[in-house]
Amino acid sequence: MIELPTLETSSLILRPVSSEDWPVVLEIQSNKELQRHVKEILDLEAIKAMYNELLEPWQAEDNQWTMFVAVEKATDQPIGAFSLRIVSKYHGNAEMGYIILTNHQRKGFASEGALAVKDYIFNHLNVRRIEAICNVDNIASWKIMEKIGLQREALQRSNYRIYDTWYDSYIYAALNPSLKLT
Repeated sequence: MIELPTLETSSLILRPVSSEDWPVVLEIQSNKELQRHVKEILDLEAIKAMYNELLEPWQAEDNQWTMFVAVEKATDQPIGAFSLRIVSKYHGNAEMGYIILTNHQRKGFASEGALAVKDYIFNHLNVRRIEAICNVDNIASWKIMEKIGLQREALQRSNYRIYDTWYDSYIYAALNPSLKLT
């Protein structure tokens, strides 16, 4: 089990998801506008099941997601979430993602929080590669990936579906500069 720390940036506190975070997790997971580039909206029972999995101690096992809830320091209010998972312990690969509530977007929170999560993954989880994936139409998301030092590696054509529409996605990645990559 890995006990996630609380991360701090100039504007944000990123704390491990807890039992008090149901309202923000529900808002993120059930908001069609927030999820328009990500996935179909889950039913309430599926959202509850996903949330309960997030509340379990994080084992950092392959494909197990965990989440940091982002709290704005100035207001002490949750403004979004940053997620991560180990894709492969053997290969040292991780994936990260982020979502900011609509009324807090375009304020730099996503870049600030994503950089803190990227640094945590590289500096504390012994990961050699981080990737992030986004819909090609989600320009704000891939610009954040570029801003925090990830590079576009691939275009996946028609690789996932939201409702009845197929979408392309970009894969962005970065290698851990402090690990020997031979």
